[in-house]
Amino acid sequence: MRHSALTSQLLEVSAGRIELRSTDTEGRFCVAATDIPEGSLILNALPYGIIVNAASKREACAACFRFVSPNTRRLALSCSACSSSVYFCSSQCAGIRTRYHDIYECAMLAQIALIPRHWVRLHAETSKRLNFLALYVDAESASDERSSESFLDGSLNEISPMWKDQLRGAVLGKPSAVQSELFNTLTRYNGSDLVDLARWIAALLARLHLERDLDAGKIWSTTHDREAIWDDFVSSFSNQFIFHPLITNQNHTPPTPTIPRFSDVLNLASNHLSLPINDIIRVRFLYNALSHLPSLSATFSNGTPFSSAFTSQFLDPLAFANMLQIRTCNGFGLFDGSDAHMGQALYPFHSYFNHACVPNLARHTGLYSLDSETSPALQSVPLTIDITDDSKWTVEELAAVLAREPVVSFYSIHPIAKGTQLNHCYVDVNKRDREERRGDLHENYDFLCNCARCRTDIGTIQDSLQQRSAKSNESIQRDSPKVPITHYTTAFVEVESSWLDAYACPCGVARIPNVACLRCGL
Repeated sequence: MRHSALTSQLLEVSAGRIELRSTDTEGRFCVAATDIPEGSLILNALPYGIIVNAASKREACAACFRFVSPNTRRLALSCSACSSSVYFCSSQCAGIRTRYHDIYECAMLAQIALIPRHWVRLHAETSKRLNFLALYVDAESASDERSSESFLDGSLNEISPMWKDQLRGAVLGKPSAVQSELFNTLTRYNGSDLVDLARWIAALLARLHLERDLDAGKIWSTTHDREAIWDDFVSSFSNQFIFHPLITNQNHTPPTPTIPRFSDVLNLASNHLSLPINDIIRVRFLYNALSHLPSLSATFSNGTPFSSAFTSQFLDPLAFANMLQIRTCNGFGLFDGSDAHMGQALYPFHSYFNHACVPNLARHTGLYSLDSETSPALQSVPLTIDITDDSKWTVEELAAVLAREPVVSFYSIHPIAKGTQLNHCYVDVNKRDREERRGDLHENYDFLCNCARCRTDIGTIQDSLQQRSAKSNESIQRDSPKVPITHYTTAFVEVESSWLDAYACPCGVARIPNVACLRCGL
């Protein structure tokens, strides 16, 4: 999507509060399109591809994604056709999600469920397919007629031209090092890792297949105009969507969240064309493994198996690498009340908010506990379309599925001036050690943070405190606008401490002063 079109889309989904900009150094990012008061709801974002991890499948509902404490109870209602790969918290959630699950998810999840039982064989076969690097090292001392370089070139024929020269140069330069990296890559993954990655890809492909069915007119609608079916679907979603604001007395209410499409996912940042050698090997290992999962029984008839759907969408490792890197750079972990990782999702419109260790936004994940009395009630979904063809799925039924998925919301933690970049913190905001924060960000998100806090830029941090003081009439002494500091001095530590006292919750996230934390509720 062109920059201008994406800007218009973000302005629409935020009711005029977000503007998209870009620079050569920072890429694309969001700024405030207008002055924003403290505590304002900036954006509601919907997921595209959301799934509970296999280990947590009995602790979080596959329809509403509300979770239970594994120490108190576990969910019992499941789909037996796919080896109980999903569980539901109620018959209503099961009823709303079942047709979607049967058509788009069941066969893929059933095949994924075979991975643990066949992991040893799958790992061995995949390793053998990738073992051309080890064979090349042996071929260096071979006495046959073909040279080691021609042998290598033949082995690399299946690799994308974007990577071929890079990989060839590395192998020719340091074959033993590359062979060692291959070994590390092949031994790094276990069955559960591959299962959870495959489950997320299955969730992504399920949404894509449903989107294509909508565009093809395969979902029943009151309109007979194929071009108008998507609009009918959006209208039905708007009628069913219920948002529970966490802060009352809002003078501004964003519109119903825009339903993301696959094109919105592909617009997200990805650095897949500049992957290091070890990541190229990792991608090829995963691509080969996911392309050759154990076959389902011939009697299984619910939808398309995972490997078939996977290779139909990702025709080569390069296409898969793009999606894998989109997930790495923009993925969103789902965590329960004890901060245990229970699932994963992608929120396309959420992803344009960049990171800062001194953020101006607080985020609510939209996840609730089924055991909490304060969780908003789920409303029943009355369906008004009455059709005689039970084989047709209606836009209302589809809208009901999406209306139950968790919505990520962003609120301003202090007044934000027009033109200011909007950002939230990807890591524990209370971490004082700069290198520890940077290390976490580099490991999990593949970038080196250079925000004001990491630059020890006193003036920028004081700006946010100054905006708060202007609102509350508190007196905060301001030093010179910018003090270049190469290490943590007493002055910086004092300013950092003031910011953390004002905006950081002990649970590790940014908070709005005098408002219950959006994460822990304290």
